[in-house]
Formats: sequence, structure tokens, C-alpha cells
Amino acid sequence: MRNSPYLKLAGLLTVLGIPHLQAVVLDVGSADVVNGVTVWRGVQNAAGTAYLIDQGGRNGDTTGILDQQTGQNVSDMVGTATAPTLYIGYGTIGGVDHIGFRMRLNEFSTVGAIKQVSYVGFDFDNNGAADMFVGVNLKPQQSTNWVVVIADTDNSGANTSPSTTTIAYGQQVNPLYTLSTNGNDSYTNYQQVTAANDIVGGGTMISGNADAFLTFALPYSAFVAAIQSATVMGPSFNFNADTTYRITAGTSQQENNINQDAMAGMSVAFNFSAPVSSSGNPIPESSTVLLTGVMLAPAFALLSRRRWMRPSARPQA
Repeated sequence: MRNSPYLKLAGLLTVLGIPHLQAVVLDVGSADVVNGVTVWRGVQNAAGTAYLIDQGGRNGDTTGILDQQTGQNVSDMVGTATAPTLYIGYGTIGGVDHIGFRMRLNEFSTVGAIKQVSYVGFDFDNNGAADMFVGVNLKPQQSTNWVVVIADTDNSGANTSPSTTTIAYGQQVNPLYTLSTNGNDSYTNYQQVTAANDIVGGGTMISGNADAFLTFALPYSAFVAAIQSATVMGPSFNFNADTTYRITAGTSQQENNINQDAMAGMSVAFNFSAPVSSSGNPIPESSTVLLTGVMLAPAFALLSRRRWMRPSARPQA
């Protein structure tokens, strides 16, 4: 097996920096990079040229720091050119495939002080509107009972900005999926950002406060089932780990909208990411894929030929 040309080609792909899926253990409490393996990957902006960070501000400020609308730093998303605001992770928890997300927030506090819903919005058809939201609800009266949710949109709003967002959750409206957690288990984690858990970013006190990582995960099968139950996509939408989509993020004091902080500010359109797959790997341009295939074809042919050539016919060293 170790001489397989397929493994050799995979190694060549790695050297060339071409993304391929890699199975990892998805630990919501781990650092972004563990033993040289990226577990939590910073999401890139729409152009794919830098990290997607919260850049919407108030009173002319464009840094995205202290731009939340309700005076609570614990709900304020932050980021810099080197410290992503939003991360995505894909791997296994207990041997089962999961997808997860991590947000960088402006102030680390006690778990009981956080009363918000943190959402990731998904644009599956690339039209600039959120089709579904995945988040963690930290609002229940018992602060130890956090709820990971997948919520549909109710189509009464355009869902292209915070002010037009209509999330089908709350006020006796059931979401597509819920998972109760205790805030510090295999599915949810809240921790202070440190140099030890922020290997890539290094932004532990972006605005002078101790920053926080809020991380949540859910079974990948539930994620896919919810997509195929959502109003916009439905059962005919063929979704798998290679399907690309764009994401954004926001925080709210209410379950059915975004009213605290959003990636581009509260008064403009959602700032969506570059296309990602469930692995979080960047999606190469089609021309790059074609050129890479042309370049690697001779190498793969040679590896295959050497693998299956009779020992007597192989060139002597």
C-alpha cells in the first residue's frame, strides 16, 4: 500500500498546495491548528484575497470593533487581516461526521453573562440572500442549556441584510433542527482567545479586551437533511461535501433576526464569503484545476507505470 501511485499523487498534490479533503477529529475546544493539521480554517472574503472579517462600524468607524448595536461587547464580532472573524471546521466527533463554526468575539466573559443568538447564514444558490441559518442560542433562562439550531427563512423578507432577515425560529416557530448542549461539551465551547489556541491569528486582544472564541458543531447528516427541508433549497437540491456555498455571520438578541452585529454592518447588505465546501478548503478556479490536471497527468502515468511494471522490466538504479 505504501508504494501506491495514488498515495504518491496525493503527496504531490499536498506539495503543490492543492486542496483535498482530510479527515480530522473536530474538537470544539481545540486550537485552530493541532500538530500541524488545520482543524478550524479561517473563512476568506468574497474575492478570496483575505480573511472575511467584521468591517461594519458605527459613526464612521470601519474597523468593525465595538460596532454591535446593543452595547454588549460579548456580542461584538471582531477580526483583523491576520485574525479571522469566522472559522469553519469539518471532521469527526465520536467517529461521526460533523460540521462546525467558530466566531471571534470582542470580550471574553462568564458563560452566564452571554444572552445572544450567534448565527452563520448560508447562501447556497449564490444570489446574495441567506437561505438558511445555523447557530447557537445562548438565551435560554438556564444559561447552561445552550441550543444548537438550524433555522429556515420564512420568505417574508429578502434576507439580504440584517434589516430584511426573517428567520423561522422563536415565537412558537420551531426550527428545522435543535441540539441541546451544556455550553462546554463536544458540541459547544466558549473560551478566551490565547496564543495557544489562536496559532494562525494571534489576535488575542484586538480592542483591548480579552477576545473570546465561540464554537459550535452539529452532525453533518442533520445539516444536509435540514438543507433538503429548507424552503429555498428543498429535497431536489443535491448537496454533498463538495458542494460550494457562501457564508456570513451575525449576532442577535432575538431568535428571528440579526439585530446586534453583522459582517458588513447593520445597514448594508450581508458580506458573504468566498465559496467554501464543507471541508472549509478554498475552491480553486476551474482554469487552475484544468491546468493542474494537464500538468499532473504525465506524473501520474509514470507513477502508475512504475507501480505495475514487472520487476525485471524496471530501470535499474
